[in-house]
Parts: sequence; structure tokens; C-alpha cells
Amino acid sequence: TNLAGGGGSPEGNREPGMYTAFPTAFSPAPYTFAVWAPIFLGCIALAVYQAMPAMRHDPRFGLLGWLVAAAFLLTALTAYTPIGVSNVVITALLAALVLAYRQAARAEPQTAAFVWCVRLPLAIFTAWCTVATILNACQWAVSLGWPVGPVPAAALISLAAAVGVAVVVQQREVAFGLVLMWAFWGIVAARPEASVVVGAAAVATLALVGARSEEH
Repeated sequence: TNLAGGGGSPEGNREPGMYTAFPTAFSPAPYTFAVWAPIFLGCIALAVYQAMPAMRHDPRFGLLGWLVAAAFLLTALTAYTPIGVSNVVITALLAALVLAYRQAARAEPQTAAFVWCVRLPLAIFTAWCTVATILNACQWAVSLGWPVGPVPAAALISLAAAVGVAVVVQQREVAFGLVLMWAFWGIVAARPEASVVVGAAAVATLALVGARSEEH
């Protein structure tokens, strides 16, 4: 899919994928996309948890359930959209996930089961989609003939880190920051010679770790 680093080309076919067709300095190393393993496991846990008979009339799953369903549908659509349209789809996906995560973070009671099966999976998914949305925009820019080099990539890492710091401090969501750090160092692994990218990732990591300390 586009989110996983592949997806449609401008002609709408499947080869080559967006990751290889439109390289950018913000593109992480391929192994970084292994983050989909915990995302998928989390989505399965969420689906099973909300389907339990005891959850059938749980008010926490009102609007939240519709937002999650929309996010899952939009995720599937990313596999079938060419690069220009995919940016619209992924932006809508990010919006659905942000709203779903906010609903989960505000839901009461925050039981251990709810946190592990709902809030945590949504935090991980939202964090990765934040990076994926930026990456897709970069790939679109490259497809239009606007290269995204190390300096813009470093600026975008800083932007994503600022979002992460806000989430870690306000919501005490450490997982969100960890996913961002995984993505940042995946970007560094793809271009270790780009000192400005390495520096931005290092500063971003320190800021996210500091936000974790500030939470306490």
C-alpha cells in the first residue's frame, strides 16, 4: 500500500511502487515499515475487544467505533489510489485516526484492557500515519518535479517531532513518541551521510525523551 511504502504509480498501475518511483530524503529504510506488525496486531486486538458481548452497549464505542471503521476503510483504499489521490485519502485517514485517538484518550473509565486494546493501538497507528502523511506529500512533490532533499527532510522531522512532543506531554502517550523515533532513525538509516538529517533526528529524539521526562 502507499502507507507501507508501495502503492500506485501516476499511471495507476502497481509497478513501480511510490517508494522506489519517487525517492525522497524523508523516505525511511525499508525495514522501518515493519512497524505494520504491531499496528496490525493492535487493530486485531481492538476489533476483538470491541466485539466482546460486554462491550456491545459500551458508550465509549459510539463515535469512536465509526471513526475506527472509517480509518480501516481508508487504509484499505490507499492500496488502490494513484499518488495524487492517495494524499487526499491518507490525509482523511490521519484525520479519522486523530479524532478516534482523541475519543479514546478522553473515554472513561481508562481500564487496563481499554488502554492496551484500544488507546495504545490507536496511538501507534496515528503516530505512523503522521509520518506516512508527510512521506506521501514528499513523494507527490517529487512526482511533480520538486525534489525533497536533506534540508526539507530535516525540517519535516522537526515538525513531526513537535507534534509528538505535544502528544507525549498532553496525553502521556509514550508509544506515540517511540513510533516517531523509530521512523526518524529509519530515515537516517536510509541516508546516514546527510548530516542535517542525522542532526534533526538526534534533536527530535532528545526532545521526545525530554517530553517523556517532563510528563513526570
